[in-house]
Amino acid sequence: MYCVQRTMIFLGASVRKSLRCSLWLAHIIFMGLWHVNADPAHPCFQSLSEMKCQHLSLYFVPRNLPANIKKLDLSHNFIQTLAGLSMSSLNNLEYLDVHDNHLETIETGTLDALSHLQSMNLASNRLHKCFKSQRGAFNCLPNLKILNLANNNLDSDMVHCYLSNATSLVHLDLSWNAIKELFSGMFDGVPWLSELNLSNNFIDRIESGTFYLLKDLRVLNLAANTMQCISSFDLFHLHSLNLSSNVLQFFLTNSSQEHYQLQILDLSQNNLLFFPALPRFHRLQHVNLSGNCIAELIPSPNFTEEHREALSWYESVAEVDFASDIEHAVSHLSHIVDLNLRNNKLTVFPWYFLPKMNTLQHLNLAENYLQNITFTPTSKISGPMKGGQSLNISSLKVLDLQDNKICCIPQGLFNLLPGIEYINLKSNNIMLCPSHHTTKESATAREESCSTFSGAQNLRYLNLKNNGIRHLPPRVFDQTSVAYLDLSHNTGLDIQEGALQEVAQSLQILSLNSNWMTSSQTRLPCLKWLKSLDLSNNRLTEIPANLECSPMESLDLQINYFQILDEGRTSLWRYSLKHMTISSNPFDCCSLAWLDHLLAAKIHIKDLEEAYCVYVETNISEALTQPPQHSQYCIHWKDYYLRTGIIIISGFLTLCSALCYISKKRREKFCMICKLRRGKVAPEATEQANTSTSEGKQVCFTVSNKEFC
Repeated sequence: MYCVQRTMIFLGASVRKSLRCSLWLAHIIFMGLWHVNADPAHPCFQSLSEMKCQHLSLYFVPRNLPANIKKLDLSHNFIQTLAGLSMSSLNNLEYLDVHDNHLETIETGTLDALSHLQSMNLASNRLHKCFKSQRGAFNCLPNLKILNLANNNLDSDMVHCYLSNATSLVHLDLSWNAIKELFSGMFDGVPWLSELNLSNNFIDRIESGTFYLLKDLRVLNLAANTMQCISSFDLFHLHSLNLSSNVLQFFLTNSSQEHYQLQILDLSQNNLLFFPALPRFHRLQHVNLSGNCIAELIPSPNFTEEHREALSWYESVAEVDFASDIEHAVSHLSHIVDLNLRNNKLTVFPWYFLPKMNTLQHLNLAENYLQNITFTPTSKISGPMKGGQSLNISSLKVLDLQDNKICCIPQGLFNLLPGIEYINLKSNNIMLCPSHHTTKESATAREESCSTFSGAQNLRYLNLKNNGIRHLPPRVFDQTSVAYLDLSHNTGLDIQEGALQEVAQSLQILSLNSNWMTSSQTRLPCLKWLKSLDLSNNRLTEIPANLECSPMESLDLQINYFQILDEGRTSLWRYSLKHMTISSNPFDCCSLAWLDHLLAAKIHIKDLEEAYCVYVETNISEALTQPPQHSQYCIHWKDYYLRTGIIIISGFLTLCSALCYISKKRREKFCMICKLRRGKVAPEATEQANTSTSEGKQVCFTVSNKEFC
C-alpha cells in the first residue's frame, strides 16, 4: 500500500483520476457478480415481524432470514424455485407473497416447515411448466386458508393436480388462467372451500356435480368466461354468484322445492333475452341484470322471430314452461333490495309488480327505451287494481330513469312511491306542467302530457339535466323538500318568478350550468340553505338577486359575461364562501376591488391562474394574478366625475349670467321708450335712442312727429 501511494504521488492528475475510476468500476462489477451468484445475507428491509424483499431483482430466496418473522414479501423479483434450505427456519411465517416472479417449481419438502402459514400468494408466475411434479404441493400446510394461483396459465388438469388434498383451503383464486371446463371431482381436494374465484378464464362448460362436495361454498365468481346458458342452477348453499360478462342467453334453476340461500346474483353484461327463472324459494336481495337484451320482463306472444325460435328451442331441450317460470320469478322477489336493469331494451316496465317487491329500495331502469309510466296491469297474477290507487311501495328510495324517452311523470307515481328520495331523469324529454289550470278535466289532461313533482314529500335529489326544458313554472315542486336540483344543459331555460319558492327552505345544491341563461331569466328567491351554486357557461352579467341570505360555500361563475362582481353581495359571503371559479369572463382590469376583497377573505379561487381581465378602452387583456401592466389605460372615475361636474356647473353659471345681462339691457331700453312716449326725455336723449335694438330686432318709435327706427 505504501508503494502504491508513493507511486500515485508522481502520477499526473489525469492519470490519478483515471486509475481511481477504474478501481471504483471494478469494485462495482465485483459486488454485482457477488449479488447474482451468491445468496445475500440481508438484502431486505425488516419492519417489526414483516420482511420486505420486493423489487430487489432477487433470483433466490435470501438465506438466514430471521426465524421470528410472520410476513415475507418476495414479490416482483426473478425467483424461479422455492428451495427447502431457504425456508426451513421460517417456522412462524403466516403470510408468504411470491407473486409476479418467474416461479416454476416448489421443491419437495420446501413448505414442510411452514406449519403456521395461513395465506400464500403465488399469482403471476409460471406454475404450469412443472405441474406434474407438484401434485399435492400444499397438502403439508395444515393451516393454509388463502391461496392465490391467479395468472399462471393453468388448465383444469393442472388445477386438479395442485389442489390434491389441500383440505385446509377456504379461499381460492384461480382467475386469469386457461381453464376451459369444470369437471366433476376437480375440487374434491378442497372440500371446505368458502370462496372460489374462477373469473377471466375460458370456461364454457360446467359438468354436473362439479361443486357437489363443496357444501360450505358461499361465494362463486365465474365472471368473464364464455358460458352460453345455465340450465339447472342447484347450489342451494351459495350466497353470492357472479356470472357477469359471459354470453348467457338463459338462466334457469331446477324445479326443486329446496330453499336457496342465494342473496347476490350478478348476470350483467350478457345476452339475456328474458328475466332469469329464479328459484321458487330464495333470499335474493341484489340482482344485477344490466347490459343485457331484455325487452320485457314477462314474455308475451308478441315476440320477434329470433326470440320465438330461441325460446322454443330452449323449452324443448329443458322441458320447462319458460314464460310461467319467469312470471313466477318476477312476482316473488319478496326480499329484493336492489334491482338493476340498466342498459337493456325495455319499452315498458310492469310497475304493478312493485307492491310485491315490498323490500325494494333501489331500482335502476337507466339507458332503456321507456317512453311513459303506466300502472295498468296486464297480468293475471296482478289482481284487481284500479288506476294505481291501491298500489303502494313505501320502501323504494332510489329510482334511476336516466337516458330514456320519458316525457311525463304522472302524479300517481308519488302515490305509488311515497318514500322516494332520489330520482334521476337526466337525458329524457320531460315537459313540466304550467302552474295554471281552470277545470278538473284540464288538470287531468295536463298530467297525462306533462310532469309535476308536487306531493313528493320525501324527495331530496332530483336530476333534470338535458331535458330540453325551456320554462320552469311555479308550483312544480309544491310540497317537496328537494335539497339537490340539477337543471343544467337545458338551453334557454327561463326560471319564472316564484318557480323555486317551494324549495326555498330546503334547497342546498343547485346546478344551472350550460343553459345560456341571461340575468333576466335567472329569477331566484331567497334560498336560505343554499350552499353550492353552479352558474357556469351562461350569459350572465350579474349575480342573481336575493342570494345575499344564502350561506354560500361553493360558487361557479366561469364562462359568463361578468365585467365586475358586486362587492356588497360577495362581502356577505366572506365567512361562508370556501371555493369559487371565475375564469373565462371579460372582467374590467380597472375595477378589480372585488377581487382584493375575495382574496383578503381567504376564499379559494380554484382557477385564478386561468382568469384574465380586459382594459375596456383598448381590449388589451392580462392575467388577474399579475400586477397591472397597463394601468395608464384606466380612467380614474373620481377625477373624471369631479372635472365633469365643475365644467357643467361653470357652464350653467355662465349661461345664467348672460341671460341676466340681456334681460337687464332689455328692461333699460323699454323704460327709455316709455319715457320718450310721455315726453319726459330731454332732446339730447333722443340721439341715444336712434339706434336702439333688442335681441336683433329693430325698434321704431316717434318723437316730435318724427319716426325713429
